[in-house]
Amino acid sequence: MLGANLNCDIKQGVLPWMKAVALQVDTKLFGLFLCVCWAIWWFRYQLIMEGKSVEPSQVSVFAARYLESYLSQINASLQRARSVSSGSWSAPPLNFVKTNFDGAVFAAERAMGIGAVARNPQGQCTTWLAQHVNHVGDGELAETWAAREAIQLAVRKDWRSVVIEGDCAPLIQKLCSGVRYFSSIGPIVYEILSFVECLLHCHFNWVQRSGNEVAHFLAQTTTSYVEGDSVVPPSVLGLLSADFYL
Repeated sequence: MLGANLNCDIKQGVLPWMKAVALQVDTKLFGLFLCVCWAIWWFRYQLIMEGKSVEPSQVSVFAARYLESYLSQINASLQRARSVSSGSWSAPPLNFVKTNFDGAVFAAERAMGIGAVARNPQGQCTTWLAQHVNHVGDGELAETWAAREAIQLAVRKDWRSVVIEGDCAPLIQKLCSGVRYFSSIGPIVYEILSFVECLLHCHFNWVQRSGNEVAHFLAQTTTSYVEGDSVVPPSVLGLLSADFYL
């Protein structure tokens, strides 16, 4: 556990206090320190809002278990994310639909582009979409928005078993971990994970950009919202064939 002889003073402010702690402990112990701080806040919130109280000793136990669970999920998600490292598109399992997604940022236009394409185990396109979003955001937000469109597409089409695949490794790791993130994309990640409950099977995979060319092209070239079925634009036909790999 955290030692009682740390040379730091919270009276200097929360941020200097945390920096002082970080300089005196290793990374793992600092992670535990942050979890304990968060646990104290959480149990205090529950006490004020819901009248629930716990023994002080349980706070540190909860924080330690939470950190252990979090690190375990992150390690598992990293392994899953690395499991798909092909440079080409690969077919999903039988009875699955794979939807590749990608997001793009158009800084000059203060907008984002979203692309998604769904294919069956035979490599045939079943549905595709391209969307131009008038919203300021960075690359991670664009990718997260695209992932949400991809899983919403699966729910709308009533697909029961899906693979959602993109080339943004940090996002795929977040989705695989199933952990709720308190960040700018946290609410969208939480929304994506809530859609998972509507499906029988849902796997998130990472693939190299070279295996995600169709979704990338749609995200980069869209100027409006367009959704289609198996009939794709002529400019996409060549890409569908080029990255097909079984």
